Amino acid sequence: ASVKSGQTLAVIRARDSQAALAGARRLLANATTGRQRNDAQRALDIAKATEQRVPIVATQDAMVAERLVSAGQTVAEGDSLLRLVDLSTLGFIADVPLRDIASVKIRQACRIRFPSFPHHFYAGHVSGIAPRTDPGSQTVPVRIDFDVQPRDARYALRDAMRGTVAIIISQHDAAVLVPKQAVLRDDATMTYHVFTISADS
Repeated sequence: ASVKSGQTLAVIRARDSQAALAGARRLLANATTGRQRNDAQRALDIAKATEQRVPIVATQDAMVAERLVSAGQTVAEGDSLLRLVDLSTLGFIADVPLRDIASVKIRQACRIRFPSFPHHFYAGHVSGIAPRTDPGSQTVPVRIDFDVQPRDARYALRDAMRGTVAIIISQHDAAVLVPKQAVLRDDATMTYHVFTISADS
């Protein structure tokens, strides 16, 4: 669920206040005479008026990633109640092959896709390139920041989700499009060639 800045997430009642309310309600339930009912109601009104309630308020727009307590549960000072994710700082870490990292630059546009939303792409941009290489996978971690809008179902995103990213390293509006199978890659020179077949071939 998503929450807005200033929204009340939970209300904590002091233990003494809860005890006073419970005691007053018991007195009212057990009262057998008019005087006892009046005294019990007065005690209940005082307990309600002096009840100590501490609201827990969201300090920013966020998503509730996990609820760690249940309603009515007793909590102690320092206990965590909820785990929130600030989606404005949510990023995607892409493992870019070492052979391609030279083409990746800060601020390059990206398109991110998740298996949970296979027909939807999220816009983003490169915000950081790690100065190290993973020796096992021969990849370089690249951070992608989301350029997410409310219409992109931003609150459907979750931390630790896996997906794929396409980094746009260049854009040519007048480029000639050819079938993928017509492009041959030379791994030795890291170049690409397109061959055409004609009647004279």
